[in-house]
Amino acid sequence: LDAGVAGLAELPRRPAVRPAGPSLFCFSVMKPHSGEQTLIEFALKKRTSIFKCDDFAVISNKKINLGPGDKGDVYTWYNPTPAVPTGQLGANGVTTNSYLNTQVFIIAWNTLVKSGMLEGHDFVAKADPDAVFLPDRLAAHVHAHVGKPVYFPNCNLFAGAPPVGPKLFGALEVYSKQAIDKYGDGGREKCEAMNWHGWGEDYFMQVCMMSLGVPAAPDFGLVGDHRCHYAPCTDGQRVAFHPFKDIASYDKCFQTAISR
Repeated sequence: LDAGVAGLAELPRRPAVRPAGPSLFCFSVMKPHSGEQTLIEFALKKRTSIFKCDDFAVISNKKINLGPGDKGDVYTWYNPTPAVPTGQLGANGVTTNSYLNTQVFIIAWNTLVKSGMLEGHDFVAKADPDAVFLPDRLAAHVHAHVGKPVYFPNCNLFAGAPPVGPKLFGALEVYSKQAIDKYGDGGREKCEAMNWHGWGEDYFMQVCMMSLGVPAAPDFGLVGDHRCHYAPCTDGQRVAFHPFKDIASYDKCFQTAISR
């Protein structure tokens, strides 16, 4: 599953001076002309979420000008993708009631790996558009793992459900660059050969990491998520809060969080 590397000219360049802490590449996948786009554009205006990372990309199946950035207008990274159906949990191997968006993200990951944009960074974070994501808090959670292949499951509910153990929930997914290297260096073919068509993308990525032998570093303090570990936006340790589907609730949480 591939897509051409398109829109690289509009992506931000890495800073000339390496940051003092772990370097982060962050991305979101966005449905065009949707509530997701509204939230992404708002986050860009606020210079928060993925736009506060050392490098970022917004991936969509349309090329869209999201607004002015620090170095010119920010465009989505165009990635043609198929329509995304909704799953029916338990039917024919389906593992989620959410969108069966795995193919969209396989294409996104493959394009990111091929682009070379991940080079020079220590960690890669994927954030949902409706997650209030505070990248400056992430270093405290990941610094001990710099240079190691690792990913960070963030939910310890449903431990007996497959894949058994802590779960990777997709509001915020964090991987070391070395973990993604394992995917890019031949691992993608192994993962794409799995029977993933009834899976959500976070389930796919966790099973993929497990199949490639990437160690897990569970961190249940990463995300305040109504689907797993709720935490109020006043929690000064959480890196992200989810979900906030409209600008009013998103901004309220964001303002509350940064006032801590």
